[in-house]
Amino acid sequence: VGAALLRPDTTRQADAPRGSDISEGADTADSGGAPGEWRLLRSASAIRFAGEQGGSAFNGRFERWGVDVRIDSDAVPESSINATIETASATDGVAMHDRALHEKEWFDVANHPVATFESRAIRPLEADRYAVDGVLTIKGNAIDIPPLTLSLDDNTATVTGRLALDRAEADLGMASDPEGEWVSREIEIRVRAVLSRRAAGDAASGTDD
Repeated sequence: VGAALLRPDTTRQADAPRGSDISEGADTADSGGAPGEWRLLRSASAIRFAGEQGGSAFNGRFERWGVDVRIDSDAVPESSINATIETASATDGVAMHDRALHEKEWFDVANHPVATFESRAIRPLEADRYAVDGVLTIKGNAIDIPPLTLSLDDNTATVTGRLALDRAEADLGMASDPEGEWVSREIEIRVRAVLSRRAAGDAASGTDD
């Protein structure tokens, strides 16, 4: 059983809930715990989003997010996978878009500084692969999403998923563009989180040796 958390950024997480360390951080990040706990391999992990605006495609990502992964290898269905995402870290590389995403109509970061994912059930598929059912909450809106996939390979755990989010489900941009005439109603979200299990004797440095 173990937890992997992104190393905290003390200058940017005043609004983050206690226990969810969020940061751009080092290549790996962990909870500084005992052997057997999990740490996120940041360079191999990402939460990305894509859609269209004004007929042109855009691609973005969340730069600060954390995961709390507790996997019992002897009872994987009893495990849990949770994530905390700092909404103010959403960016597609265009400053005007990034500022708009902070506003009340979009992520409303002043009142909803984080979005969350909470696993509700982990079901076996085949050969060390599991379906992770869970709920994504954005601006207080709880959204049932298609299952993520958890793959286990010795001391590596990989969580992947892809979903099409209707902006209406999360109340994003619905006041000015409810029909998706300017920004596509459907936003694709892609998730990949790669974690490694801390071996006995590893230093709790949060970085690869």
